[in-house]
Amino acid sequence: MATFKHVNETDENGTSRPVRLEVTSASVVRTSKTLRWEARLPLAKIERMSNQKKMTGDTVTISTPDGDIIWKLRNGQSILDAIDYFRS
Repeated sequence: MATFKHVNETDENGTSRPVRLEVTSASVVRTSKTLRWEARLPLAKIERMSNQKKMTGDTVTISTPDGDIIWKLRNGQSILDAIDYFRS
């Protein structure tokens, strides 16, 4: 399991929230303690992943059948590597 803290997420519906991400063998668990919210993104639903590097951090875009999820975090490549590791 790989954990990523201090991530800002914009989900398929356009809702933005601070989240903590945990990549497991079956899914990406997205939790927000401040909003008391949790969701799971099955790894099988991920169609495409991309990472844009910027001076202030990385923007990772995850494409699913339901729409795009955007995560803003410090080191975006490491979450993509963790997802690839558990998908293989």
